[in-house]
Amino acid sequence: MANNVLQNVQVDQTTAFYNNFFNPSFDVSTNVDNAIVSFFQKMTGNSASAALLAGSIITTCASNNIDPMSMIQELMTLPQGDLTSYVATLLNMGRQTTSLLGMSTGSKPAVGYAARTILP
Repeated sequence: MANNVLQNVQVDQTTAFYNNFFNPSFDVSTNVDNAIVSFFQKMTGNSASAALLAGSIITTCASNNIDPMSMIQELMTLPQGDLTSYVATLLNMGRQTTSLLGMSTGSKPAVGYAARTILP
């Protein structure tokens, strides 16, 4: 065992906050989880992707203080073609614009710089 690991660390309120910073605490009932997973399983036809999408939606809704079931009820009203872009937008709510999922920004290379680096 490493001897530089502290055995008796005093945990105050600040330490407890930062220890749980990346572990959000929220509870979702089994019924809600099953309903969301079954919705995405019906849409995708794949249980593994449905479980991953459900987890992402539940986490995103919890971090934005949105009821997951109301979000699924909104998703049910959309045509299936619009569902992909709507879910991508929902998952991008907490991301920076440089790392959006499912979106293309269409950036162009700097033409003048590229022309100078090519040898004749």
